[in-house]
Formats: sequence, C-alpha cells, structure tokens
Amino acid sequence: EHRILSMNEIPAGQEEPVQRALGPQSTTQRLKFTVTPVLGRLPVSLAGPATSSCIGQYYGESNCAVTCNSAPCGGLRAVVTIDVYSSWVIRTVLPMVAFVEGRALEMCLTDWPQRALLCNMRFTTTKEVLKAVGRA
Repeated sequence: EHRILSMNEIPAGQEEPVQRALGPQSTTQRLKFTVTPVLGRLPVSLAGPATSSCIGQYYGESNCAVTCNSAPCGGLRAVVTIDVYSSWVIRTVLPMVAFVEGRALEMCLTDWPQRALLCNMRFTTTKEVLKAVGRA
C-alpha cells in the first residue's frame, strides 16, 4: 500500500466550500489529484486538473476515501486518502521519476468545479529518502 493522506483542519466559519468539495460523489465528480515536476523535467507528459480524471475514476472508488468530522478548533477536519499504487501506471512510472536525488514534485488536490486548491504538497527526494525506500 502506498497512500497519499491529506488531513486538514478548517477553521469555524470557513467550512462551507470544503464541505461542498468533499460531499457525496466527490471522488467521482469533483476531486482531482495532479503531480507536476518542480525541479527538472519528467520524461512523461502529465495532465493538469482541467484534463485529468477525478480520483475515483482514475484510482478506483475503493482506493479513495473522504471523511469529514468536527475538529477540536470548532471547525472541520477533512481527510482525503488515495492509494496511488492502485494505478499500474503510477506504480510503474512514479518510482523511476520521483526517486532521483534532487527531484521535486508538487502534488495538488483540486476541487475542479470550484477551481479550488484544497491541498498542496511538495515532495523532494533527498539522500535520506532514497535510503528509506531502498534506492541508495
């Protein structure tokens, strides 16, 4: 299992757009996960949110989960999980393109109908990362 997990707390009074984004059918009709190289170019073409599939369509609904509950801050705690290795293409290509020392990838979770960025993560491959994944 190779999962991407995004857990975010949304302050009270700002929950409505996030609840809309993470509502029913969010994995098949709203949420898109994109990967973009930051440092260097990749030998593959990557789709942006306008042309990519929703996470439930690409990874399969059983490989994505969305949960929301009350947060200690009085707002909302939103958790989105994607098993990225459920896709043969990702399982095959990601290790070759991501696990190169100095390579940086930006990963974005977008609610496409609202054109809203929900989460942005930057992954940089260091010597320590390569050692941890057995590629040192």
